[in-house]
Amino acid sequence: MIGFYTEAVAETIVLGEKMGIDADTLYEVLSNSYGQSRIYERNYMEYMKNNNYAPGFSTNLLLKDLKLAKEMADEAGVSLRIGEKLVELYSEIAQQGYGENDMSAAYLSLKDTCKIKQL
Repeated sequence: MIGFYTEAVAETIVLGEKMGIDADTLYEVLSNSYGQSRIYERNYMEYMKNNNYAPGFSTNLLLKDLKLAKEMADEAGVSLRIGEKLVELYSEIAQQGYGENDMSAAYLSLKDTCKIKQL
């Protein structure tokens, strides 16, 4: 779930920025609706907003956990439709050079892809 939420936060902020919505305003709106989550609070307030990606929980650690979940699912015969895509996604993010950064660097990865300015 953490990998999914982390990517959702990255996508939400990047889309908001592309649409001209201030990231702080977006955070306030979504934090007072069903969009509120502890991962959004953590990733945005502690990392993205401060442009600080020193690892609290690195992308590589998240990827390791996602791979472990996939292995367990494979052994149990359970299809993790989103989980499998998350393994691919975070593998790409790590290959882009964000593996040692905090997992919130998924935002930086997406920004690189979309070619937009830093917060």
